[in-house]
Amino acid sequence: MCSSDLATFPEHERDARISGIPALGSGRVFPLQSADIRCRAFEVPDDWPVIGGMDFGWDHPFAAVKLAWDRDGDAVYVTQCYRTRRETPATHASALRKWGDTLPWAWPHDGLATEKGSGRQLKTAYAQEGLAMLPDHATHPSGGFSVEPGIMEMLGRMTTARLKVFEHLG
Repeated sequence: MCSSDLATFPEHERDARISGIPALGSGRVFPLQSADIRCRAFEVPDDWPVIGGMDFGWDHPFAAVKLAWDRDGDAVYVTQCYRTRRETPATHASALRKWGDTLPWAWPHDGLATEKGSGRQLKTAYAQEGLAMLPDHATHPSGGFSVEPGIMEMLGRMTTARLKVFEHLG
């Protein structure tokens, strides 16, 4: 492929075109290289707010992140991540409690659903396992909880270097 042809592709697709390295796959949302959002890990200052966020899942993976916010630079850092499938709230909570006993946990609107079989709200199941769940599900500052505004917020932060992921995370 000549360089003029290569220029017709978005930057995040060029490695795939040059070397055959896949750039997009199942579930890929953001048109960026991982190198664009990675940064070296550092000790998070004590005065930065931190929060955990989780997305419930069984067949699709359960996922969680720990975020730290640099208010002065309005930058958010992903400092921890966890992802697995077909595990129980007890298993997830056991892993996530290591991130901090008092870490507040945000959870999605779909957390209003109940566990199959037990009838417990998923939020309640995690609280009973010792996680400090926020009282209400996550919403956008303008209200609502649809996925698209969150994705656009994240993309805007990524493209302006205000959302970074510690480079050692998978």
